Amino acid sequence: MLAAWFLAAAARPSPRRAATLALGAVHLSSVWILAHDAWSAPAEGGPLVPLARLLLALATLLLAGLERRVQTEPARQEADDAQQLVQGELRLVEMTGALDAQRQMNALISHELRAPLATISAAAQSLDMILSGSGEAVDNRLARIHRSVTRMTELMEQLLNQDRLGEQAWTPRGEQTDMSELAGDVVAAMQPDTAHALRLQTSGAALPVYCDRALTSVVVRNLIHNAVKYSPASEPIRIETGQAEEQGVPMAWVAVTDRGPGIGVEEQARIFEPRFRRAAHRETQGMGIGLYLARRICQSQGGSLAMHSEVGVGTRFVITLPARPPGPDTQAQAANT
Repeated sequence: MLAAWFLAAAARPSPRRAATLALGAVHLSSVWILAHDAWSAPAEGGPLVPLARLLLALATLLLAGLERRVQTEPARQEADDAQQLVQGELRLVEMTGALDAQRQMNALISHELRAPLATISAAAQSLDMILSGSGEAVDNRLARIHRSVTRMTELMEQLLNQDRLGEQAWTPRGEQTDMSELAGDVVAAMQPDTAHALRLQTSGAALPVYCDRALTSVVVRNLIHNAVKYSPASEPIRIETGQAEEQGVPMAWVAVTDRGPGIGVEEQARIFEPRFRRAAHRETQGMGIGLYLARRICQSQGGSLAMHSEVGVGTRFVITLPARPPGPDTQAQAANT
């Protein structure tokens, strides 16, 4: 009976099939020894009978342990799966809590910044009335204060507004606008506050572009700021706009070119990495995250940010954005990426 059971167990597909066959062979050997002993004279049996019985008992015990282990493996796998599921749910809870905490922090920052900005703006307006007619130098300084307050307010509305926290501050809000006009507004706002000459070159004609105007202005401003920071004051910064076509899609572009020291080939490969700072300019004020975020903003709008640089000649950054709103197919593809 036991031999038949071994044969049936070995015939079933099982990861322990080889071990079952081996145990069956041990059992059959024990049976043969017992049969041989039964047909032999008692004096010829010697130690064979105890050995056969020992082998038979050992085979039975090993098989019982084997079957118990096979039966417990599915239960153990289910327990592991359940533990992984619990850990995943706990991780989601932690991430949700962290996101809520960041939203609360953003709301607090927004609230705390509004009060001093309102105070500065009110004080500047009072100084406008008190110092009216004091001369061009005073008027220029007051104008710089007003522009700085306006810029800080716009950034707060763009990045810390409570209505935008749920959809992420960097999610673009597309609108049809004019790339040349957008670049001109940024240049006009920045020129009074820099010693560098900002040379804007446009065709004069309308240059349609579909983008988030506020976020794109942040990118253009960041590129001009970097060009000013790394260029000699005697060298002008050139800002150009134009149109192109990529894979049959009309695009608009704006380029910022400086005559600074340029960027080496090794650093060019890492210039868009988060928090990367060039070795030659680590003492320059900044966090090293501007170009990384600038490229993210352009890519999120279906565009790109490219760089061309040569050591000793200068650097040119080019923003390229679609001229028209994306079609349904493009929108669906962007939603899945």
